[in-house]
Amino acid sequence: MHFSQFSAIALMAVNLVAGVPTQAPSAADAKVHTVVVGSSNTSLLLFTPQEITAKPGDTVEFQFHERNHTVTQSAFDSPSQPMANAINSGFVPAAANQSMITTFTMTVNSTDPMFMY
Repeated sequence: MHFSQFSAIALMAVNLVAGVPTQAPSAADAKVHTVVVGSSNTSLLLFTPQEITAKPGDTVEFQFHERNHTVTQSAFDSPSQPMANAINSGFVPAAANQSMITTFTMTVNSTDPMFMY
């Protein structure tokens, strides 16, 4: 009998905890991830770092250096092919002697992997 009452109380406690909604990350929890586009070696067109792990609410700031670039989303199985209605910075010119860094910023809205080129 005591075991049954304990089980019922434990089950109620689990239901109460399970019924509490989780909070979305606050702005204070959000991080800014910086990705350098291009390099001082003008023969290389690359993203540094090449991979990041960002959570919903985080932002990714792409900083354009040394050459003309875009940041464009593609599907994993279609690399270098732009996805329709996806992220696309458009053409971003970047002169080698520019004094200000041009940026493109996006907010992460999903935990799904994204592929950019």
